[in-house]
Amino acid sequence: MWAGTQPLNGRTAQVLTQTDLESVHNATLRVLEEVGVELQGAAILRGLARRRGIRVVDSRVHLSPAVVETAISQAPGQVTLRACNPTFDLNLGTGQVCYTNAFGATFVCDSERHSYRKATLADVADYVRVADALENVHYVLTPYVPQDVSPAVAEVYAAAQQFSNTQKHVAVGVPNADFMDALWEMGQIVARAAGVDGPLYSLGCTVNSPLVYTAEMLAKLEYSARRNVPLRVVCGALAGATAPVTLAGALVLQNAEVLAGITLCQLISPGCPVVYGTFVGAADMRTGKWAAAGPEMSLLTAASAQLCRKYDIPLGYGTGGVTDARAPDVRAGLEKGLTNLAAALCGVEVIHDGVSGLMAGGLANSLEQLLIDDEIARWINRFLRGIKVDVTTLALEVIRQVGPGGQFLDHEHTAAWFRAEHHLSALLGREYVLEWPTDDGSDMVMSARTRLRDILAAHHPAPLDAAARRAMDKVLYRLGNHHTVM
Repeated sequence: MWAGTQPLNGRTAQVLTQTDLESVHNATLRVLEEVGVELQGAAILRGLARRRGIRVVDSRVHLSPAVVETAISQAPGQVTLRACNPTFDLNLGTGQVCYTNAFGATFVCDSERHSYRKATLADVADYVRVADALENVHYVLTPYVPQDVSPAVAEVYAAAQQFSNTQKHVAVGVPNADFMDALWEMGQIVARAAGVDGPLYSLGCTVNSPLVYTAEMLAKLEYSARRNVPLRVVCGALAGATAPVTLAGALVLQNAEVLAGITLCQLISPGCPVVYGTFVGAADMRTGKWAAAGPEMSLLTAASAQLCRKYDIPLGYGTGGVTDARAPDVRAGLEKGLTNLAAALCGVEVIHDGVSGLMAGGLANSLEQLLIDDEIARWINRFLRGIKVDVTTLALEVIRQVGPGGQFLDHEHTAAWFRAEHHLSALLGREYVLEWPTDDGSDMVMSARTRLRDILAAHHPAPLDAAARRAMDKVLYRLGNHHTVM
């Protein structure tokens, strides 16, 4: 079983008081009962109309507090994301800080050529291999929607590359419910080849804010619940546009949308694996665009972590590591570092986008930035581990042995402890030379590029055997737009 980092012995920063939490929760229950949620699915509406504590008016569903709170109690406090290599199974709900990448960019940021290009299926495979090699990508989201495949099936083909190029858990976001069976079949092929129990993937469902679940979302939600596929129920509203402009109001709307999805899952299959998700932020009121790295998103993500601890439901999809920068630069480091650190200190369990290489507010990924993000996460993890205080680390006897005027460099205590106590950067040098850099100052980007080339040349996760590849290709062949598994 893989694990993240316990933040400062379980001590996390709080942005809401207990009174605040109760106020948000009570307002959420009122929204679900008095305003309701629009469900665009006739079959599920008919089933809900027969349930006690649920009122259906046309396509509007009103959920009583008793129904919602029962569902919260039924949702599991821990959810295991299984991987084809059980070493990478990830147990959510333990309070440890983990990271994952970003979903669905359509462009590659080529920092060597200072340009962007459309992402291809080969880019998906390369990105996933790099993510597999990094210690701080705890599960692998679909990094690109490949542009060299028909849009109708692009994300299914991308999922096949995920299954084929990582031993970690695979998280997919295929929007078309018609492809749920194809995903299930691919997951079963990989599970059989690895000799492990599935499912080895999870699905995501992002609500249409405010308060709308489309037929596609409902079909995916029902499929996940009945098949026991872990589901991320996610809100991505914009405060001031698709949610109230006040952060408390945006939090109430988010909570209502996510709890509505969790409630529906538990009504279908009590105890089915479901996690809470958010990338709610503010709309820049000057442009209407998503303020990707604003402090508002960090505050709302932190508040979501507190709500999840109150509900004992894993926050399997918080947000950090985002930037509006268009290339790996000072702004990218500033925004990614701040949003990741804020999320980690507040005990956000999975920081989605945290180690991603995400650029330009989600439009592109940079593989060099992906490695830099991993370095940021390594720094944060060391901070989260805090200072270990015991007889050995207090080093009283060592200080006595060295004495005044001595040095500790060659002491056996130093050799025994420096790797555990000190952060040793994989990318950052410490050359104190008063010479202006000969390049554009992007020494770290070049270091990342060198390491990236090494990973791509040497890191090849255990491949699918020939029979599994043929079986995967048959699944894809039925979908059309023929490509083979890489």
